Amino acid sequence: MAHIDYFFKLFLRSEADRDDWRFAPLLTDDLEGVAPAWLCLAECDPLVDEGLAYADKLRAAGVPVDLELYRGVVHEFIKMGRAIPEARQAHLDAARALRGALG
Repeated sequence: MAHIDYFFKLFLRSEADRDDWRFAPLLTDDLEGVAPAWLCLAECDPLVDEGLAYADKLRAAGVPVDLELYRGVVHEFIKMGRAIPEARQAHLDAARALRGALG
């Protein structure tokens, strides 16, 4: 938990920001009208459970969700496109999702 607190402090202007939906979207009560989502989650990320919970919350609000869970990779794996095949696949999946969203 100390590691997560450390990283939170890098993103927050103040403790009040911890409750801001833009920082913690799981805390919002109203997801109606949110755009369809493509979620890219790394299996070995300490935040993967929150990502799965957010996908569930979006679906419960009627928001279309395209969830990709990449097995055996860590947070920020998507930056490793030249090193691991999962990252290259995530790039292709993100491009596909954007093409679909933008028509």
